[in-house]
Amino acid sequence: MEVFYETNTAIMAIPYSDLKRFDLATGDTEGLVNFLLSIQGIKLAALIIDRNSEVKLSFRSKGNFDVNTFARKYFEGGGHFNAAGGRSSDPLDRTVQRFIRAMHENEDLLA
Repeated sequence: MEVFYETNTAIMAIPYSDLKRFDLATGDTEGLVNFLLSIQGIKLAALIIDRNSEVKLSFRSKGNFDVNTFARKYFEGGGHFNAAGGRSSDPLDRTVQRFIRAMHENEDLLA
């Protein structure tokens, strides 16, 4: 987990090796993204999970940050204004870096 207070953002990345090590199924990670959003001051939360064949992303937001538009623009996704998802064919580390770049591109909306 990493918190970026300058952009009011928190992320959690879960590598495929951890999914296998702890025998985690898809539903076992439900709610983690909401935990991130519960951190005081956080407006954007992202859960990034390496599913081996692709990387899945879940986004949640508070206030006026539209994660539906964010997911569509950066991660081939979509959803609702405050809850959306996306995907990436890049490896986990590259997907996390893409997310961080996208986050900084939107920091004026997150401040």
